Amino acid sequence: MTRVYSAELLSLFDPRYLEFQSRDIERFEQARDVVDWSQPIAAVEIGSNRGEFLEGLARAYPDRLVVGFEWRAKYCELARERLERRGVRNAVLLQGDAKIGFPLCLPLKSVGEVHVTFPDPWWRAKHENRRVLEPLFMRVIARRLVDGGRLYLKSDVFDYLYRVRTFAEVSGAFRPLPAHAWPSEVNWSLTTRETKCRNGAIPYGRMYLQKHPSFDPTLPLVPECADQFYVDEEVNPLSLIRGAPLVDRQQRATHGRRRK
Repeated sequence: MTRVYSAELLSLFDPRYLEFQSRDIERFEQARDVVDWSQPIAAVEIGSNRGEFLEGLARAYPDRLVVGFEWRAKYCELARERLERRGVRNAVLLQGDAKIGFPLCLPLKSVGEVHVTFPDPWWRAKHENRRVLEPLFMRVIARRLVDGGRLYLKSDVFDYLYRVRTFAEVSGAFRPLPAHAWPSEVNWSLTTRETKCRNGAIPYGRMYLQKHPSFDPTLPLVPECADQFYVDEEVNPLSLIRGAPLVDRQQRATHGRRRK
């Protein structure tokens, strides 16, 4: 039986890849039938690893549901054992690719905040499509966030943080969170990588984003195309950290044509 995929999923993946990931899809479909998704979701973590940070989220929101995504079966098992051993009952851990699980499981405008901690930046150009955060998936995330919902990112790869800033702008889904609204992080647990960075004096950064108030959360009727959300991969990160504004892309394109 051939599955019919939503336009949102087809915005992210080729149908042949989705067929290849049928086991992930089956797991998410089972979770969709078992978990009560009508309740508000306090937080979602993408890449839960062994569950340290997810446990902290669950304890920070004891009366609300928190959800974690982890694609590696070994870490899923370790995280579930950890949550059960420590008596955490309000956390749901889903195994599989979060870029597939978000559209399949999470209702629109149901999530308060999304956390992505120390994701793999996928250095090589041919692996860019494996990055968790890119414009099309950021739009998928924003559709699941409540009005004013937030996306929190941590990484020790500063170039990746700068690129995500560009992705957020291009997606039209997020804007920087005002300084007065920054989280305190007092109740956040440390991930394995964050502990390693602290112990080894490895610098890392944060990016706090908020769902843009003008973003339209309506599901697309036809697949969105990555070409609609052009990203200039040649942007100089140093100019960004110094606060230089991004050059208007249309102006850059026009200026480039004049020079030829």
